[in-house]
Amino acid sequence: MRRTIIALVPLTATTLEPTTRRRAAQRLAAAAVTLAPLESNAVPPIPLPEGRPPPEVTAPSSKRQLRVVEALNAKGFEFYGAYWCRYCDEQRRVLGKQASAAVAYVECDPGGLGAAPGLCKAAKIGAYPTWAAPDGRLFSGVRSLDDLEVLAGLRKAAPAKKPTTNKPPPVLQPSSPDALRVATALAKSGAVFYGTYWCRFCDQQRQLFGKTAWPRVPAYECDPRGTKAQPAKCAAAAVEAYPTWVVNGKTLTGVQTLAALEAALGASPSTAARAADAIVVSPENVKRRRTAPAEEPCDDCAVDAKPSVPT
Repeated sequence: MRRTIIALVPLTATTLEPTTRRRAAQRLAAAAVTLAPLESNAVPPIPLPEGRPPPEVTAPSSKRQLRVVEALNAKGFEFYGAYWCRYCDEQRRVLGKQASAAVAYVECDPGGLGAAPGLCKAAKIGAYPTWAAPDGRLFSGVRSLDDLEVLAGLRKAAPAKKPTTNKPPPVLQPSSPDALRVATALAKSGAVFYGTYWCRFCDQQRQLFGKTAWPRVPAYECDPRGTKAQPAKCAAAAVEAYPTWVVNGKTLTGVQTLAALEAALGASPSTAARAADAIVVSPENVKRRRTAPAEEPCDDCAVDAKPSVPT
């Protein structure tokens, strides 16, 4: 049997043709690049934005909207808000996509994108949205494009409307000596009457005192629409019905007779005062706060609470 002996020749650079040697060198170089340490070829990570952005505005801005924002920025106005505030989102939609992106906006919520709560605190922002002027004036609430043009100095403000005067009915009844005496005593004691211009039971109380005595009684108008209204005083006194008296720390609800008021003052009602009381006090002589006349709707005649700002 014939035996075949195969000689194994070592693969060296000298045994390869020049072209083959070049290809091998290229492959070795490629392998060296592939196997290089990771840190030598690592790509720096792309930083992700921190915080939540407000909703995107999709409607394009008009030339007018862009002109308004340009003027506001030139005057140094800043727009303060929060990414979750739907009224802030409404304000952005008033401006449109490009203009809302160009406005000088300050994010007040620490969880929002680019938040700067310190600036909001320094500017004493109490509600969202708020436009802040360079001189420190604050304009809260959603502003129409017309309003923003006024702030930016692009148009003059409309003349102020003449305030509506809602006065209670005139007091026509003459005052008795007892009514004058009780009214004077109430004023000296610090007693206060709380009512509204539209409350018919409040009018009954005024008529009971008469046109000369009633002006001596300390009284507050609780409806913000009334003349010389002081709803904050009524809210502070926790007034729940009209009319309400606070006499010597006691709260009396409903129409009060002169005798009842004298008793609350700690005085003995005179016989004449008892005889002069023409109105009988009853539970019906109470006007609840949330039942304003239908022709003048009033959801709540108390002072609206200031919106809280989440921190």
